[in-house]
Amino acid sequence: MLTLRTHERIFTITLARPEKRNALNRAMADALVDAFDRAARSDAKVIVLRAEGKAFSAGADLDALRALQSASHGDNLADSTATAAIFDAMLRHPKPIVSLIQGDAIAGGCGLATTADISIAVDTARFGYTETSIGFVPAIVSGILQRKVGDTQARRLLLGAERISAAEALKLGLVTEVVPAEELESRGLWWARRFVNDLSGSALARTKGLLAAQIGLPLDRQMALAIESNAQARADADCREGVRRFLDNETQRW
Repeated sequence: MLTLRTHERIFTITLARPEKRNALNRAMADALVDAFDRAARSDAKVIVLRAEGKAFSAGADLDALRALQSASHGDNLADSTATAAIFDAMLRHPKPIVSLIQGDAIAGGCGLATTADISIAVDTARFGYTETSIGFVPAIVSGILQRKVGDTQARRLLLGAERISAAEALKLGLVTEVVPAEELESRGLWWARRFVNDLSGSALARTKGLLAAQIGLPLDRQMALAIESNAQARADADCREGVRRFLDNETQRW
C-alpha cells in the first residue's frame, strides 16, 4: 500500500497500489497519516511523496465508493474524518513536503498535489476535482484549494469537475513546476537536497507552522503571529549560527 524509505535525510513515501491507480481508501488514509507522523519524528528534513504506476492517484477507491450505498452517517463521518486527517497532517507538518506527480492526480489525488508544499508534475499529467460529476462533493480539500488558487479558479475546478492539463495547473498555481517525464526525478532530488543542505530545519518548521496558523485569520492577527514567530526565531540556535556565518561570509550548510 505504501513503501517508506529514508536516505540522506530525505523521507520518501511512495503510494504503492498501481493496480488500483493508487486510489485512496480508509486503510490508505490511515497509513498516510501514520507515515507523515513517522516522518515528523525522524531525523529527515524533507518528505518526498511519490507514486508507482501510471497514475499518481485516481481519488476514491471503487470499493470505498460501493460501500457508500449502505454506509451509515456514522460510517461516512468516520471515513470523511480519516481523509481530512491526511490533508491536515500535510498542512501542519513541520517539514517540507515535495510531491512528484508522474501521472494523473484526480479528486483526492489532486488534493494531495494541492496540499504539498512543492508539487512537481510531468507535462502529461492531468488534474481535476471530478466529484460533482458523480453526485459527490469535493468538500474536504475545498478550503485549501480556495486559498491556493483563489476563489474564482477554485469555483471553476470544484463546480466544473473538469480535468485540466499540467500546463493549466501550473498557470493556476495548483502545482509549482511542470517538467518532462525524464526530468521529474532529478528535479525532485534538487528540491529535496536544497531543503536538506541549504535551509535551516528550525526555520522551515517555524515558517510552515506560521503559514498554517495564519489560515483564516484577519490581517491584524496574522501580523501579530508573524511578529511573535519572528521574535522567537531570533533566539534559535540555527538563527544565531546562520547569522554568524552570513556576517563572516561563510558557506551556509545545514
